[in-house]
Amino acid sequence: MRRLVFLAVVLSLVFAASMASATTVVYLSQERVTPGTGLEIYIPTDNRRLTAEAGNYILNVNPTAPKSGILISGYCVDPSYSSQWFQEYTELPITTALNTTSEPNGYAGFAAAAWIVSKGYTGTAAVTAQAAVWELTWDYVYGKPFDLSANNFRLYSSSSAETDVKNIYYAALEAVNHGFVPSAYVIYHNGQYQDFVAQHVPVPPSVLLMGSGLLGLGLLGYRRKRG
Repeated sequence: MRRLVFLAVVLSLVFAASMASATTVVYLSQERVTPGTGLEIYIPTDNRRLTAEAGNYILNVNPTAPKSGILISGYCVDPSYSSQWFQEYTELPITTALNTTSEPNGYAGFAAAAWIVSKGYTGTAAVTAQAAVWELTWDYVYGKPFDLSANNFRLYSSSSAETDVKNIYYAALEAVNHGFVPSAYVIYHNGQYQDFVAQHVPVPPSVLLMGSGLLGLGLLGYRRKRG
């Protein structure tokens, strides 16, 4: 019986590992931004101002094929704003954003961005939340203090907007400091198009069924051998 349990655990771990590797590369399409309010921001890569659509980015993600998949919401974490239609993206766990010399606050910054996604902000609050995410992932991760008028991310708007962004920014960092774990969220990365922080897209039921079948066959074969 102990060997049977051990075999089940081993097969489960192998199956889990295969699922993780199968979802490393996904196909992603940016559907829309809601509400899509234009914010005038600074783009460090181009050294210029740009009016960016801000809010909840509605993403269409398919872990197996470049076609219609699952709609999820997330936020932009990249200063590139090219739109795309089902391009290949690498799905990176937030835990891979580890502290480095160049990004000393990498994990905390992206984990805080994931917390903001988890809050489900809508309307004008989602616009403010997107600005907070940009400040976290463009400045905080590099060890820069909160400042919407300097460094990589700059917001050209009213002082009231700055106060709202600051409140969400610090609330997110406080959540991470108090134990928020972004295990259900990932970074969707593409070298050509903008990156996002959003929910992890689950493996399709057909793949889960196949894995369960393999596990069942393994246990059945073991029982026959024992008999």
